[in-house]
Amino acid sequence: MLKKKGLLVGTAVAVLSLVATTFTATSASAAGCDEYSKWKGTGTVKIFAGIRDPEATTMEKIFAEFTKCTGIKIAYEGTDQFETLLPVRVKGGNAPDLAIIPQPGLVTTMVATGKAVPISAATRSNLTNYYNPAWASFTTINGRIYGAPFGASSKSLVWYSPAQFKKLGVTIPSTWAEMEAVAAKFKAAGANPWCAGIESGAAT
Repeated sequence: MLKKKGLLVGTAVAVLSLVATTFTATSASAAGCDEYSKWKGTGTVKIFAGIRDPEATTMEKIFAEFTKCTGIKIAYEGTDQFETLLPVRVKGGNAPDLAIIPQPGLVTTMVATGKAVPISAATRSNLTNYYNPAWASFTTINGRIYGAPFGASSKSLVWYSPAQFKKLGVTIPSTWAEMEAVAAKFKAAGANPWCAGIESGAAT
């Protein structure tokens, strides 16, 4: 049996729990499902995210295995309007049970609604035992952890020319203020400090 207590938070980077969920534990009998035995139950968990095909299809196959082992169904919805719709749904009383949030700023926004709940003790234990402490910092607000890692992408990278840095006598910046100072030095030398990033799509 699935009981809803509130709102859980997590993001793709972490999973935000908008509605806290707990399960009545019984034993699982399916082969290969031993590790899920304590989650055996009934009910449906609604998960909302911005993840769409082809990734969504793969993810739903994983959810199907979870359902096979536990009896708990997963209703997944992915949309490119996720970051706009999530706050609207939460405010309107139609929050999902779990939200896969791609950036810490939105986690903070959702926690501010008062609808998000901290992660469970079991999830916190896994986070502590298996992840670098930096992961918890992404979803820690006012000393409480609201999300656990779901996945990660390497993005927002800034490429630079070591030769140009050496020529201008600058070092790799470690803060945004230092980044701006480096850009200003390039500009003063008559060089363009930035170039436009281009999406890695078929057209490029």
